[in-house]
Amino acid sequence: MDVFAPYEQADARNDQARQRADLCHRRLRAAVDMLMESADGRLLLRWLLQLSQCFCALEPAAFDGASAAHHLFFAEGRRFVGMQLLRLAQDADPGHLPRLIQTREDDDGI
Repeated sequence: MDVFAPYEQADARNDQARQRADLCHRRLRAAVDMLMESADGRLLLRWLLQLSQCFCALEPAAFDGASAAHHLFFAEGRRFVGMQLLRLAQDADPGHLPRLIQTREDDDGI
């Protein structure tokens, strides 16, 4: 019996998981590239960023008592999702972020 077999199997599972994660990340970057090619796709990404409120400051005075912590945790979780979307767009192509932040399309009524 090989005493190192469990360790080698664990390494193989880690390598497979890493490969699956890399494939998933490549597919997500490709999806962002596809969305950035169309005005409707950029509108969708902007809408998601607006919902995540990652560019908004939270006013702690708006919440009181024990529920303040719950609201803060929820808001930070929402912001985290928006920041991950921004990071994904940046990873896909560094030129995506300026195009996404530009709202000229929205101002033109598209």
